[in-house]
Amino acid sequence: PEERVEIRPRSLLVYQFNNQPTSREITITDFRAAPEDRPLARLELLEATCTLDWVEVAIGEAQFDEIGQRQQKVLVTITDVPPGAHDGSIIIRTNITEYSELRVPLRVDGLSPSDDHAPRK
Repeated sequence: PEERVEIRPRSLLVYQFNNQPTSREITITDFRAAPEDRPLARLELLEATCTLDWVEVAIGEAQFDEIGQRQQKVLVTITDVPPGAHDGSIIIRTNITEYSELRVPLRVDGLSPSDDHAPRK
């Protein structure tokens, strides 16, 4: 494969029509060659955040896939979505200058305000 860093999926679209948590994974795969004499050249995920404050983001342990490429997952958990559609980004910071900040667009659709059966004041 071409030497690159791959993000799968490239964007997330989540429909959240109840208050049960929804989880999704983003997989970052490093296809770049990492010579043994430069172990610090390996891509490390340092921090992951979301621009929507009710979305939790956590970095998983690094693993290697079946062909030996280094992968790391980012777990995205969505709960308590306010009514309507919300656009945000998952922001992933890494140790490599060329890929210092990876962004994954996020759209979360919750109940429309007219679907809300809560008593109105």
